[in-house]
Amino acid sequence: MSRSIMRKLFHNFKSFIIIVIVTSILSLQEKKPLTVNEFVQSQTSTYKISPGINSLSFAATLANLPLHYQSKATALKALKPHSSPLVDNKKVYSRIDIWQFDYENEVLCKAAQDSLLLCFPYDCTRLNFGVDQSIKVTPCIFIFGQSTIAFAHTSCEQVDSKWTQFTKDFTQYYAEEESKIIVGSCGKIQWLRRSEILNNSK
Repeated sequence: MSRSIMRKLFHNFKSFIIIVIVTSILSLQEKKPLTVNEFVQSQTSTYKISPGINSLSFAATLANLPLHYQSKATALKALKPHSSPLVDNKKVYSRIDIWQFDYENEVLCKAAQDSLLLCFPYDCTRLNFGVDQSIKVTPCIFIFGQSTIAFAHTSCEQVDSKWTQFTKDFTQYYAEEESKIIVGSCGKIQWLRRSEILNNSK
């Protein structure tokens, strides 16, 4: 075998080794943890961070289960009001309550998800996995990750275009394409994929 071929083979082998090393290092790096605090900071051009949660009972099913190792709750209040037809076109300030529950592993997270589907707020309604249903519910979004369940909730009269954008931002931050997502509107829930929410033009 000629020297030039040997040099070329050696060069290709070195390049391959470098690629393998870099790929291995990148794969070993842990993904940056998702946090409610980081997410709400991204919303401060539209909302202010508001202390206290309006609707503690909305998270009761997950909060009362001894499965998560930590949880965080916070709220946002719109900087500008909008007219709501549900309250005689009075001006209202949209308010959104947000929670994140973290689990040690996928098994515990799945157990929490299953419990939530057996007792979905408000009326402890049983949901069928992947099936859109008409139930007593107000606007909300639940995103089920491998070890995190993140969700947000508002009231019917506080929904406007800001809520639609919020759900897109929330999905962009928390959801992978394979994530299971429940989106609730006034009186029904839908199971949607990440791409369906992000591509929604409404």
